[in-house]
Formats: sequence, structure tokens, C-alpha cells
Amino acid sequence: MSPAPTNHAENQGKKLSDREFELAIKGIQRGLCGYIASITSHSSDRDDILQETNLFLWQRKNEFKSGTNFKAWAFKVAYFKAMGSRRDKVRRGEEVFSEDITQRIATGAESYFDNSPDKFPALENCLKKLKPEEYQLLQEKYFKGNTITDFSRRNKQSAGTLLKKLSRIRLRLRACIEQQLP
Repeated sequence: MSPAPTNHAENQGKKLSDREFELAIKGIQRGLCGYIASITSHSSDRDDILQETNLFLWQRKNEFKSGTNFKAWAFKVAYFKAMGSRRDKVRRGEEVFSEDITQRIATGAESYFDNSPDKFPALENCLKKLKPEEYQLLQEKYFKGNTITDFSRRNKQSAGTLLKKLSRIRLRLRACIEQQLP
């Protein structure tokens, strides 16, 4: 199942399933965060704008058609949410970027983030290909924050062996992700 809408003729105009839509949103989060950060002058607003954008996308999910540019749609929503936040700040007399500056930054940021491939869906696919013990090692190191030494003691393996395994896993994941990107 494709995490983002495709351009295949047979999928043109079809609505995305909830799972496809979820994967599409997950796939653009990093780019969307970067885009929002670049067009807002207050870091405190970024999380709110991201949340409002994601909520709007979910509420209007049935309006999105497969085969069209999901990322462009999401960025446009984020732009208008950011402009609304900017307008509210101007009304309260707070200092913000001028509208012209915001539009210029938005154009450059959209181009930058639109050209960077979404690696999260590819990573998700590649993680599924790992052996259970490899996935467990990654979870211990990166998600649970455990040290290799602690993990090696619990599993009666040397830390050096586990570090080599971890290095090989990372290299395989990188190669797998690169194969999936355009």
C-alpha cells in the first residue's frame, strides 16, 4: 500500500483510505514542521499551527483526491493557518514578519521542503523487513534510550558485537530507504 497518493491513472480521483491518509500525513510531518517553522516568527506558535493544520486535513480528508499533490495541499493549509495566526498577532500589536516577507519565505520554504523526499514512509517499510531481534536492538537503542552495554548484559552478548550489528542494520536501512526514494 502506498503511503502517499500516486500518479497512476487507475488511482486518479479516488479517495484515500484512512490508513493511506494517515501514512500520507505521517510522511509529510517533518517537512510540514520545517515549513511552518520557516514562516512563523514565534516558536510558540509552531506546534499550534501544526496541530490546526493536521486537524483541518483530517476534517477535510474526503475532499482530497488520490493522484493530486498531498504535500502541496497540506502546505497551503499550513500557510493559511500561519497567516491567520499572524493576523491575530498584528491585531494584538505583537511584532511579526511583514506579509510580504512571510510570502517570500513561504515560497522559498515550500520549494525547499517540496523537493526533499519524505523518508518516513520508506523507513516504515524498511523497518518491517528487519528480523525481530534486529528490530528489538533498534528499539532498545533509539526508542527506549538504553545503552548498548545494558542491552549486552541482559542478552549475554558483547557490546562490540552489538555495535557491529547495529552498524550493519543502519547501513541496510539506509540502502533500503535510498532504493525506495525517487
